[in-house]
Amino acid sequence: MRTALQRRLAILGISLPIMAVGMNFSIVNMALSTLQKQFDASVSELQWVLNALGIAVSVFLVTMGKLADAHGRRKLYLIGTLLVCAASLGSGLAPKLGWIIASQTLMGISAAIIIPISQALLVHLHPEEKRAQAIGIWATLACTSLGIGPIVGGLIIEELGWRWIFLINVPLALISLYPLLKYVPESKSKHTNTKIDLLGNFLLILTVGSLVVSIMQEPEWGWNVLWTVAFFVLSLILFIISENRSESPIIRPDFFFQRTFLFSTLANFCIVFFVWGDFFLLPYYLQNEHGLSPLQAGLLMLLVTGPVILFSSTVGKIYAKTGPRLLMVIGFTFFIISGITQVFFNSHSLVLPLIAAFCFGIGWVIAWGPSITSAVSSVPRDAAGLASAAFTTVQEIGGTLGLTIAGTLFRVGDHFSDGAWVLAVIAILGLIFSMGLKRKAV
Repeated sequence: MRTALQRRLAILGISLPIMAVGMNFSIVNMALSTLQKQFDASVSELQWVLNALGIAVSVFLVTMGKLADAHGRRKLYLIGTLLVCAASLGSGLAPKLGWIIASQTLMGISAAIIIPISQALLVHLHPEEKRAQAIGIWATLACTSLGIGPIVGGLIIEELGWRWIFLINVPLALISLYPLLKYVPESKSKHTNTKIDLLGNFLLILTVGSLVVSIMQEPEWGWNVLWTVAFFVLSLILFIISENRSESPIIRPDFFFQRTFLFSTLANFCIVFFVWGDFFLLPYYLQNEHGLSPLQAGLLMLLVTGPVILFSSTVGKIYAKTGPRLLMVIGFTFFIISGITQVFFNSHSLVLPLIAAFCFGIGWVIAWGPSITSAVSSVPRDAAGLASAAFTTVQEIGGTLGLTIAGTLFRVGDHFSDGAWVLAVIAILGLIFSMGLKRKAV
C-alpha cells in the first residue's frame, strides 16, 4: 500500500508533464509576435507553429490511449515525457522557424500521449470513492497551466529571452521522471478493446491535414486549392466508411445518434474553435497594434484565463442543479459579446480589449466544463472512455480549425476584425447547438 507521501510524489510525477504541455500552448501564443520579429516570419508561418501541434494532438489522441491500455500506461507516459523534453529542446535551440514548427509537431504527439493517459494514471492512483477527486486534480492542473501561461510567458520573454519559453519545460519533464518510475504503478487494460485502427488513423491524418492546408493556402494558391479540397473530401468519405466498418473505430459513429452527446460535442467544437482562434489573435493584436510588451499582454490575458482557474469548480456545482443548457447558453452569450466587441477594436483605446477579454474568460469557464460533463455523461458508463476519446478528438479538431480559419481571415484581410467576425459567428452557432440540449443534468 502506498503511503500518503508516496501518493503525493506520484501525483507530482504525473502533474509536471501536464503542466508543461498546458503552458506550452498558452506561452507560445504569447510569443508569436516575438517569433515573428526574430525570424521575419509571416502570419501564415506563425499559424503553422500552432497548427502543427493541433493536428498532431487531434489525430493521435485515441491511438495513444489504446497503445497505453495495451502496453502499459506508465511506460507510454514516460515516452511522452521524454518527447516533451525533445520537443522543448528542439524549439528552444531552433535556428529557424521551421525547426520550431517541426518540434511543435513532436510536442503535439507528446500531448496526445499525456492528455488521456494522465487522467487514467490519476484515476488508477485513487480508490474508487476518490476518483472524482482525481479528475478534479487533473482539471485543476489543466486550467492552471493554461491560466498562468500568458503571464509566465511574458515574464520569461522579457527577462530571459524567447528561447526559454520552450526550455523551461525541460527541467519540469526531467524532474517528473524519478517519481514516475519510483511511485507510479504500471497499469494495463484487461477488458477494453485495445486494437489499433491504423487505417482510420492514417485517413484522419489525411483528412485533417488536407482541410487545414486547403484553408490556409487558398489565398496563395487560388483555384489550385481545389485539388487539396478534393483530396479532403475523398479522405473524409474514406474515413467515414472505414470507421463504420472498423472493429475498433477512432470515433464511434453511433455516439452521434445520441442527442445530448451530439449537441454537447458540437457546442464544445465551437467553444474550442473560439478559444484557439482568439488565443492566437488577441495576444498578437495587443502586441502589434497596441504596442504592449509580452508581459503587459500576458497581464491583460489574465482576464481570459483567471476566471477559468477561479470558477471552474463553482460552475461544476451549479451544473448539478441546472443541467448543461442554461449554463452553455449563458456562456455562449458571453462569447458572442466578446466576438462582436472585437470586431470594433481600434488602436486608440484598451477599453474594448479589456471588455472582450473578460467576456471571453467568463464564457469559457461557464460553457466548457458543462459541455464535457454533458457529453460523457450521456453515454453508458462502460462506453465513457471511448466517448471521451471521440469527444476530445472532435474538440481538438475544432481548435485547430479555429486557429486556421480565424488566422487566415485576419491574414487575408490584414485587419483584426476580419478574424473576429468568424469568432462571433461560431459563438452564435454554439448558442444554437446549446439550445438543443436538455434543461436538466443527464
